[in-house]
Amino acid sequence: MLPRMNSPQPSAPESGWVEDPEAAPHLVSRGGIDHTPGAALVTVRGRAVLALPASSGGDSGLVRAVDVATGAVLPDRALLRYERHEVLALGAGRLLATLGPHRDTVVVRDAVTGSPVGVPILQERQTRSLALAVVDGRPVVITTGSGLAIWDVATGELIGRHERVFGRHFVTYQGRLLLVAEAAADSLRLHDVLTGEAVGHPLRCDFSMSVWRLAAVEHDGRLLVAFLDSHADTKVSLWDVTAGVELPTAPPADDVRELAFAMVNGRPLLLVARSGKSGPPLTLWDPVAGHQVLPDFFAGFDGDCALIALGSLDDGFFVVTAGAGAGPSELLVWSAEGRRRTTLADGAVCRLAPGTVDGRPTIALGGAGGSLRLVDVRTGQEFTSPYYGGPVDNGFIGTLDAAGRAVVILGGRPMRLWDVAAGVPVARLNRSSGGVTHSAAGELDGRAVVALVAGARGTEATLSVWDPAADALVCEVSLEQFIDDLRPEAVACTEIDGRTAVAVVIGRTVHSWDAATGESLGRPYPGVGKSILAMAAGRVGDRPVLAVGGKDRLVHVFDPATGTAVVPPLAGHSDIVTAVAVGTADGRPVVVSGSWDNTVRVWDAVTGASAGGPWSGHGDTIRAVRVTEWNGEPVVLSHASSGPPRMWRLRASAGRSGHTAAVGTVAAGRWEGRPVFASGSDDRTVRLWDAATGRALGPALTEHAAAVTHVTFSGPDRDILVTGDESGVVLRWRSHAGVLRGEPLTSLGGRIGGIATAEVDGRAVVGVGGPGGVLRTWDAATGEAHAELRAGAAVGHVDLGVLDGRPVALTISYGVTDEGAVLALWDVIAGEQSGEPVTVPEESANLGTLATVDGRLVVIRGIDAGDGGDYHPEEAADVEVVDVATRTVLRRHRQKGGWTHHAIVSRSAGGTVLLVVAEEGIVVDPFQPNVEQSEYTGHRAAVKCLATAEVGGRTIVASGDQGNGLHFWDLDTRERLG
Repeated sequence: MLPRMNSPQPSAPESGWVEDPEAAPHLVSRGGIDHTPGAALVTVRGRAVLALPASSGGDSGLVRAVDVATGAVLPDRALLRYERHEVLALGAGRLLATLGPHRDTVVVRDAVTGSPVGVPILQERQTRSLALAVVDGRPVVITTGSGLAIWDVATGELIGRHERVFGRHFVTYQGRLLLVAEAAADSLRLHDVLTGEAVGHPLRCDFSMSVWRLAAVEHDGRLLVAFLDSHADTKVSLWDVTAGVELPTAPPADDVRELAFAMVNGRPLLLVARSGKSGPPLTLWDPVAGHQVLPDFFAGFDGDCALIALGSLDDGFFVVTAGAGAGPSELLVWSAEGRRRTTLADGAVCRLAPGTVDGRPTIALGGAGGSLRLVDVRTGQEFTSPYYGGPVDNGFIGTLDAAGRAVVILGGRPMRLWDVAAGVPVARLNRSSGGVTHSAAGELDGRAVVALVAGARGTEATLSVWDPAADALVCEVSLEQFIDDLRPEAVACTEIDGRTAVAVVIGRTVHSWDAATGESLGRPYPGVGKSILAMAAGRVGDRPVLAVGGKDRLVHVFDPATGTAVVPPLAGHSDIVTAVAVGTADGRPVVVSGSWDNTVRVWDAVTGASAGGPWSGHGDTIRAVRVTEWNGEPVVLSHASSGPPRMWRLRASAGRSGHTAAVGTVAAGRWEGRPVFASGSDDRTVRLWDAATGRALGPALTEHAAAVTHVTFSGPDRDILVTGDESGVVLRWRSHAGVLRGEPLTSLGGRIGGIATAEVDGRAVVGVGGPGGVLRTWDAATGEAHAELRAGAAVGHVDLGVLDGRPVALTISYGVTDEGAVLALWDVIAGEQSGEPVTVPEESANLGTLATVDGRLVVIRGIDAGDGGDYHPEEAADVEVVDVATRTVLRRHRQKGGWTHHAIVSRSAGGTVLLVVAEEGIVVDPFQPNVEQSEYTGHRAAVKCLATAEVGGRTIVASGDQGNGLHFWDLDTRERLG
């Protein structure tokens, strides 16, 4: 009888919705959900639940379900994991024990049904191996790692421990379970698992901790042990432990990789695996007689064996092999019925465990992607429990409402149905999801169906409609005639003329077919100019509609029957639309979209008017959006390629920035005697902000007809606002009766390369770079022309400064050399270059700023990549601050990688600092030696611009991002205003 001991207990994970500090009053999920590539919104007992598929992290199980209202995670009763099983064990009648990749939790299952038995057994120490046994009539699990421990399967309690017994290989002798433990550096010793006492004689080895494979068999009252020691190359050591002698009858030491032992027809057989380079890959060896037996058994077998198992049958024996890498696993049986060879798995298998289940020889196979199979050796057939199967895809094939239960379909080999409420798999389907790229669920004649699109560009593409309840194909349509060099991008189930239809996106066209017959239906919608990447079905009133979005940055809503638009194209995103949904909010139909610009937007599906957003909080591409309710109010759920899901409250007020699209430009100046910032956005507006408080000053300035790309302040007091837009229009703003109005300064008729300002001979001048490499300057106060500089190449960026009283221009030109962009400095009055131009790497091709540091004009730019680009690749995004007069490098900032688009210098309490826009945020790099740099990481989208202003002894930074975020923060404390 073993005493009971205390055991670690599982702790309840924290979960729920909390207010997002960067996007209040909207919410973010708490509970470790950080990877949601293909989540699905389902209804469980009348409540909205977000079902999340398996992730590569593996800890959250194959399906994680989150109650939308509470944020609580629904129980996972299957305890299946996506990552591979590190250890498997069969025993104790009909039990299967598994240990996951982190080796910290043992799960015991009924081997026939696959259902968990007892409770998960948490390990305080990393576990090396497992065994199952029965003690005092109750099943137990034995684990090894830092000592040996015995656990009660039913309760998970620790009932015995031997602290000083270290090993990993279990053997059975005279009805006792033994552990081959490390006795000394050069010897092994067997110990009784239950009592811990030593059994038999020590076994000598080169190094006990390097014995990586060991097998044993009981023969004529003796225990024979064979093992491989990595310190002894490929030598097979063979010992009679009972007598304490090493036997001379071991197989030759020539490239042995694996071994296994079994008693076959009363005699011991040793199975030896080799690489095949020095002979047959598999041989059977008689360890008593010392020679090979049954040489013809493996005739024709030429596989590369990474794992092997050998077991006995009443009338013969069996061998299981697992190929290296993605090689197949095979079962070879020798019995009274003859020789049989069966392929067990066509993917990578990393663990084998032979044993018996209800007295029948069985093999357990574990692999990557949550693969777990059990095979009856006699029949060669897999156990058909839905808990078992090959690798699981980390995404859902679709969702169903099956007999009132919310069910998600897991992709894999085979596909499986998962009951979201119960937290368990409920069915296993006789088909693989291999090749399926897109899927959608619908209803046909009262039964749930799933539409599957398989194939891609250059391959045979098909649309198949499948009935999961009957496990049968309904219809199939070839997509070959539509593919050409395109590929299917999305699928949705909709309704056309009262018939269930399946719509498939190919390129920029949506094609539809009858779900029952495969007959072509409806008319294509002609309004999309570029490839469609996302599609969703819904209704506007009683009218079925499809919503699509893609590379044209628009959302289109149309009737699939007629191909006519329901509302005009919905514009607002500044990048590719990656997710769409149709739903109802406060009784009105709405369309929701997510984009590469990391924002979520909502429109009224009847009028096309904005009904919410844009909301910025995700730090990655948005993959899916859903409309639902939370505590009685309409909300939008969104999730991205990485990061937690977010909940957007449709009744909440607009975001802090007031902009509804990317903020791409910001500048500091003065207005009506106070320090201010101006911001320009892709939403075609300019806004003014109090630099001391971050509060908006008046309404948005709306006189631009295109996205605002540049803002700057000029004049002696920097109180003349100049702005430019994507169409080339430049406006100079003045107050008329207290109302700001924009007056045309120029119209370039093309893209603006840059707008900059400088003080020259007491006059404030504004420079505008335009098409043809021409930089023109005007008097900022009067609007009179000042000077013209012809750079002779396409200018993508300009800035202005003053050196020795003369205006200096910085230009960046593209396409001049093959090595990168060319940054040049010019004497504006003379129209000549000042010094030699610099070729900068493409990683910093947009970086160029003139500034003043300690009274000296400096240029902030990328490194000099000229003369063949002699620099390390990791330096390509570095930033240099260079004295214009002397060409001396004053400061060099080392980026962590990626691209550098913007940098400025400013003053902090500690002195001059360099602010650099990096992929992970804004880096503040002090000029002072031995002072560490810091970061501002408050943005949830890519930062596009920044500026600083001195306010009451503090330096305030304004930074805008790719979403619609505009942050105001203290340079010294990194704290946001307000």
